[in-house]
Amino acid sequence: MFKLKPFYDFDHQDVELPKCMFTMEKIVGKEEVALPGQSDTAPNLNVEDLLRRQDRIFEELSTIEGEVKALEAKLGVETVAGSPMKLASGHGAASPVIGDVIHDIVIYANPASPPYSLVYLYRCLQEQYSCRTEVHVHSSVQSVPEKLLNCFGNGIRVERPAAQIALTLIWKDVQHGPEMRVNPSSQTPICGEANIARYVARLLNPGYEADLAAASLADHWLDLAALSLIGGNSKERAAAVRTLNSHLGRKSWLVGDGASFVDAVLYSTLQQTGLYSGASGNVKNWLKACDALASFQQISALVS
Repeated sequence: MFKLKPFYDFDHQDVELPKCMFTMEKIVGKEEVALPGQSDTAPNLNVEDLLRRQDRIFEELSTIEGEVKALEAKLGVETVAGSPMKLASGHGAASPVIGDVIHDIVIYANPASPPYSLVYLYRCLQEQYSCRTEVHVHSSVQSVPEKLLNCFGNGIRVERPAAQIALTLIWKDVQHGPEMRVNPSSQTPICGEANIARYVARLLNPGYEADLAAASLADHWLDLAALSLIGGNSKERAAAVRTLNSHLGRKSWLVGDGASFVDAVLYSTLQQTGLYSGASGNVKNWLKACDALASFQQISALVS
């Protein structure tokens, strides 16, 4: 349509093309050129000075430790390091999270992938609080097995005015894992079985974060369940199972010296991903140990 004169006539005009974007002096091999962050007046580090500084730090830490022990003796309390995580400490123990007002928890879950750990956590809540449950079926779901409708059934129904915690489970066609709502008017949903388990475990007394070391290990396994087993591909799942198998070769349980809600979450995750039936080695022995516990019998009845 239009004919334009070319900008360059390469046949008759030499064009010098750049060989690099920036031209700078080469500093490699030049001893007189100081690298960034260095100066000619850099201090000469002495090993003896470092050792003396380390000794001073140790003395200060020892002094702080003595002050903490004196404060414990004065207040009549005791700090236990590395104690196993406990999920329940008897009936009637009140959590400051709940207070005197009934605590409503509403969870939407897909019956195709039931969050079995919720049954375990509800059992723990019953040991400390007066609880009531309701199970409903959303219109998006055609049918729900009878055992899932009665997953919390224990023959005891607490009226709402007498309940401290009201747990409502709604079987619904949710596509990306279970969702929990505590206050729909001012809170976004809490998504994923692992995150829901974290929230519910914080209602217990003591909460799972009372021991920071145990809480860190618990979060590690919960993240592995959510990110690698549920959200990962086949290679990531296989790597997660190897990590689980390696740990269970050294320990009987995932956190502490006994079963906890973390074991229930990983147990549920293996069920949902189809890895339960093909488990072998240490993982298989751990699953058998879970099934033998009274706290897992209701879950075992649901998955059978």
